[in-house]
Amino acid sequence: MPANIYLDLSAIIIMVMLIIALVFRKQTSGRSNMLFLALCICVLICGVTDMISYYYDAVSEHTANTLLLRIVDNYVYFSIRNFTAPLYILYVCSQTGIWHKIRIGTPLQIIWAVPFLIDLLLLAGNPWTGFVFYFDPQYIYHRGPYIIVLYGIAFFYMLLCIGILFRYYTLLEKNKSLILFLFLPVNAIAVILQFFFPLLCVEIISTAMFMLIVVITIQRPEEMVDAVVSTMSNTAFLVDIRQAFRSGRPMHILLIHLKNHTGLRNNLGLFTYQFLLRRLSDKIAKIGKVMNLHPDIYYLDNGSFAVISDPKHEEALSDLGRIIHAYMEEPVKLRHMETMINTIVCLVKCPEDISDYDVFVSFSRSFQNKLFDNHRLSILSDISASRDFVLRSQIDSIINRGISNRKFQMFYQPIYSLKQKRFVSAEALIRLYDDEFGTIPPSLFIPAAEKSGAIHKIGDFVIEEVCRFISGENFKNMGLEYVEINLSVSQCIEQDLAEKIERMMKKYNVRPDQINLEITETMADYDPTTTDRNISRLAELGLRFSLDDYGTGYSNIKRVVSLPLNIVKLDKSLVDDMDSNQMWTVIRNTVKMLKRMNKKILVEGVETERALDAFEKIGCDYIQGFYFSKPLSEGELLYFINSKQALPNQV
Repeated sequence: MPANIYLDLSAIIIMVMLIIALVFRKQTSGRSNMLFLALCICVLICGVTDMISYYYDAVSEHTANTLLLRIVDNYVYFSIRNFTAPLYILYVCSQTGIWHKIRIGTPLQIIWAVPFLIDLLLLAGNPWTGFVFYFDPQYIYHRGPYIIVLYGIAFFYMLLCIGILFRYYTLLEKNKSLILFLFLPVNAIAVILQFFFPLLCVEIISTAMFMLIVVITIQRPEEMVDAVVSTMSNTAFLVDIRQAFRSGRPMHILLIHLKNHTGLRNNLGLFTYQFLLRRLSDKIAKIGKVMNLHPDIYYLDNGSFAVISDPKHEEALSDLGRIIHAYMEEPVKLRHMETMINTIVCLVKCPEDISDYDVFVSFSRSFQNKLFDNHRLSILSDISASRDFVLRSQIDSIINRGISNRKFQMFYQPIYSLKQKRFVSAEALIRLYDDEFGTIPPSLFIPAAEKSGAIHKIGDFVIEEVCRFISGENFKNMGLEYVEINLSVSQCIEQDLAEKIERMMKKYNVRPDQINLEITETMADYDPTTTDRNISRLAELGLRFSLDDYGTGYSNIKRVVSLPLNIVKLDKSLVDDMDSNQMWTVIRNTVKMLKRMNKKILVEGVETERALDAFEKIGCDYIQGFYFSKPLSEGELLYFINSKQALPNQV
């Protein structure tokens, strides 16, 4: 058998392996992936038909028995080969993100479609005209007089593709643009060689080699496909989104976030959690297919998915979001267990809702923190004007504005001693007032500040303001013994925390016994070495500690014993559940245990006299809550304390 036929055989092997790899890696969803897969299939068919044609033309005897097979083979070859060039144009348009520019009736689509229609007309009339190819009475293959038209059309498509690449080269990475461009002259040379030397068989092998290079450099399955979830990856998402914004391509994006993804991973284990993610991605794909969406699906890490679709499918994409949300609201069965998924889903229309790439990427990474978990699909265009959304979206800039313009204010909630029958201290609570949005709730700005890192500047502000307050005449006139300051987890792992507090105390001449630092049980989970060093150093300086929020989550008795605590603060949730006989038994025994450990006990969230009397009877030491007072400004606290201390029987 002639050696040339092995070139086609090599091309066939390459394309079969590529197609298997694409399918096995599930790199078949999304427009670019489907177009590339179609190109691979076309090249494979061309390779098979070219090898068959070569065999019967150059090796086998020319007989009437094989004539029909040879005719069909040539029609298939020319039809598919002629379609490869316009299909490559579509792939280039998809890679550059200008797909929306080739809709029905647009000039680009007409320019793309007309030459291919000429190809089809020539092939359709070939049985009667022999314009493309024919067989003589001796069954020998001959090229028709108009086959040059097919090559001319292929050359036209090459020029069109070059024009597109030059026009939109800024929308592509340099390596992508170079590879897509190089295919054209390389393939043109191979086509010209095979035109003049029909038995050379270099056309298909050169195309196959190029497809292999495209997989390595452009498709990049190791980067563009998430190996765990088998959807497109976060890298692919960023690349596609960037191209869409650069090219002005309108798109609708469905963002899906598993709010309890950390708990799911910890509780299910890594293997089962990954199985759950794959199951969810398959569910999204199946529903999208049923709805004729065939959307691009991406996994963005940290329990987030994105689904991109064309704006013309807005209603179908909205329905997909509602169906997915409803599906995840129900218990999901995983082999031998059931689990609940807490999901938030948001539909974003670009560029109507967001017209900037960086703004969109920032939103996609934090949208779950900006929306209400309202158990339904959130459509950004419907809620973007609401005060809550605007507030959540701008919270970082509001915090920075508050720091720069000194819009943070200190409030103090008085703490009552049941033994001394007077107010002995107060808890320092920070508040933020913005000129545009008014009072910002701590439940919103504190978590945001912890994520952005602004909590360190806020913590420094609190420490200095409290020290200033303690050093002033108002504090002395109130007769308070100390002030409680909350330390965030971020503050506890600051390398210079102890030095910072010591420096501030010296600046305002504040004694260590005038400050009580509130810490939480879980603070040591983040950086136990730094946290323990800070606590030890602060304790050496003479500062005292309270354990805040005791009774929430799973309280660790060992942690209580190991920390240098003077006061344990029972969380408000225990007060709310005091009417439960079982919970009251737990509360009573907890107080008894802590008292035996020589801890003082402060009860937070007391709002009624009945609760006050109940906790006093079981031996608690301090009471804090709305029963006495809400948090007060410094001036309001002075008036409140002086009026109450003067009338001790009327507190």
